[in-house]
Amino acid sequence: MMTGSGPPSKVLIALVLCCLPSFDAADWYPKSLPCDVTANMSTYEVSVDCTERGLTKVPNGIPGNVTNITLTINHIPLIEPSSFQGLENLVEIDLRCNCVPIKIGPKDRVCSKSVTVENRSFWHLKNLKSLYLDGNQLSSIPIGLPPSLTLLSLEVNNIHSILKENLSELTNIEVLYFGQNCYYRNPCNVSYYIEKGAFSHLENLTILSLKSNNLSHVPRDLPASLKELYLYNNNIRNITAEDFQNVNKLETLDLSGNCPRCYNAPFPCTPCPGNGRLHIDDTTFKKLKKLKTLRLHSNSLMTVKSEWFQEIEGLQKGRSVIFLDLQTCQHSSLSIILYVFLTSLILGVLTLSISAHLFLWDMWYIYHFCLAKLKGYSRLSSQSTVYDAFIVYDKKDQAVSDWVMEELQVHLEELGDPPLQLCLEERDWIPGCPIIDNLYQSIQQSKKTVFILTNKYVRSGNFKTAFYLAHQRLMDEMVDVILLIFLEKFTRRSKYLRLRKRLYGGSLLEWPSNPKAQPYFWHCLRSAMAKDSQRQYSKLFQETL
Repeated sequence: MMTGSGPPSKVLIALVLCCLPSFDAADWYPKSLPCDVTANMSTYEVSVDCTERGLTKVPNGIPGNVTNITLTINHIPLIEPSSFQGLENLVEIDLRCNCVPIKIGPKDRVCSKSVTVENRSFWHLKNLKSLYLDGNQLSSIPIGLPPSLTLLSLEVNNIHSILKENLSELTNIEVLYFGQNCYYRNPCNVSYYIEKGAFSHLENLTILSLKSNNLSHVPRDLPASLKELYLYNNNIRNITAEDFQNVNKLETLDLSGNCPRCYNAPFPCTPCPGNGRLHIDDTTFKKLKKLKTLRLHSNSLMTVKSEWFQEIEGLQKGRSVIFLDLQTCQHSSLSIILYVFLTSLILGVLTLSISAHLFLWDMWYIYHFCLAKLKGYSRLSSQSTVYDAFIVYDKKDQAVSDWVMEELQVHLEELGDPPLQLCLEERDWIPGCPIIDNLYQSIQQSKKTVFILTNKYVRSGNFKTAFYLAHQRLMDEMVDVILLIFLEKFTRRSKYLRLRKRLYGGSLLEWPSNPKAQPYFWHCLRSAMAKDSQRQYSKLFQETL
């Protein structure tokens, strides 16, 4: 029988490690164990890491001298008293993320059923100090936890209430984490309930985290041993003088994110009812003489009173105890400048696009008119003429196309004396060049522009475009180059045609229905193409105009 002064478990571990100094840890545990085993000779720790191995239960073959076991990110649905049978040397168990809530966990590993922890599953582990059960959708604090625990973490679960009886056995607990059991990424839709005096008997408790739990008030009767208290991102509206009456040793207090101002918040934000402000009593911090860190950012406070901190010793010694984000209390000038700039840019682009759609030609005309007023008007230099006439006709009308190619071209280019050089779209336009460019060049490089008209063609967009470009030469160069040939009786009453007939009747020709009159038609056409239109204007109308 061994009668040494040290703990038998540590002596056994030391003997094993000393007897096998030259062997790797992998040489003394079962090959079937799907985990990594490491040993630290200086601290007598043996660690088993089973992280993300797809386990559905605690694996067999774990060395009996193990002190730390990690079973995070697996699919273990049940923890029972036999799960850790024979592992009485365990000091730390990490069972986090075996059933992460749906809104938080990965989409490829959705867990809809919470982990079940049977009563007294850890009771026989008398050396257990730290237990992590975060992210398992637990609905209550497990019953029958060993009194040896000093750290218990139950964050990101579905625990919505803390009762005194749940913590009655944890007489040695020092650190408790209950955060994120009820917040926007893990909603519960109920008010988080903490029984009065639930923590009062925990005389060794130094750190308590209740962050993001939808709490409506500070828990009452907190233990005097408490040094760090985290209450941020809750729904606490009023902080009274009684809330921290017994926690004289408190060094860190985090009250941020209570009654937040939700303007431009990067996450789902719920302000207090009626956009109410966080109210702090003037004597709330009076007894917190050892307070070193106080966080009040991301809330609806409008002022921070100096009376709050008069009794705090750290402030008397000139040390900073307040971490206050000043940007939460004032507008950033850079943000305002960027807002004005982007708003102006968006409105400008919208106005410009709408104006361009509705008034493009009007604005274009006004621009060139003003530019001509400022710089003075100058005529466009016309290119040297290459053709005697540019023929504009409806090439989609087969009868018109046949007349142009078989009658007009033959009489003007082949039979006439002298022969004339015509510009025809189907023959002389440059392939691949935009239509508007070909049209403009043909008009500019021709002495005359002859329009072959029918009642249908007059209403087409092609005719109007060519007619406007031909008229542009009259405006820019004071040269009238337009000749109109009607292949059928014109039915529309046009003031322009009546005026043009008065000014220069020879520029309007009709294709005769009598074949004997056709030679005279060709003679008149040749004569009109050879003359200067403006010199043929009626003198009476010239003086009137």
